[in-house]
Amino acid sequence: MEKIIRLSIENTTKIRQVEDSFCELYSHDKNNGAFEFEITKGTLTNENVVALFKFLRSGSYWKTNGTVEDNKIKFNFDTSLITQNEEVVCYIYLDKEEHNSDIFRFKFKVNLSEIDKASQLPVKERFFANSMIVDRVDVLTKEDFDKAIKEIEKGSKFLT
Repeated sequence: MEKIIRLSIENTTKIRQVEDSFCELYSHDKNNGAFEFEITKGTLTNENVVALFKFLRSGSYWKTNGTVEDNKIKFNFDTSLITQNEEVVCYIYLDKEEHNSDIFRFKFKVNLSEIDKASQLPVKERFFANSMIVDRVDVLTKEDFDKAIKEIEKGSKFLT
């Protein structure tokens, strides 16, 4: 299922605020975050579209090019850039040989998917030992024990 965030743009000289799209994309939405903007006043011809994304919490930027089709601006978002939960402000620019325009800015949220968070954490394993359920991280294996003994023996040479 494709996720497309759709908004309307009115190219104006009036004071503009950052429009909240009330949308969010997740890190697990691989190749699945797209934006589509319909121009309500005016028509687009052969403009080059540039989208600049500012990640507010991390302070990083990402720039990409878009396309113009049927008076709509379209571009994709690279969800591999999502490393934490934060807001993103996107600035849209139209460049032509004769003139350039800063036409729109909006914000949306990006979130780290739970499945991606889980891949960064150790898997919690449990097993039965002497009729008790024990977490795997609380168990000292023979290899760990032997390694610790060797370290102690190494250190004791300096003490005598």
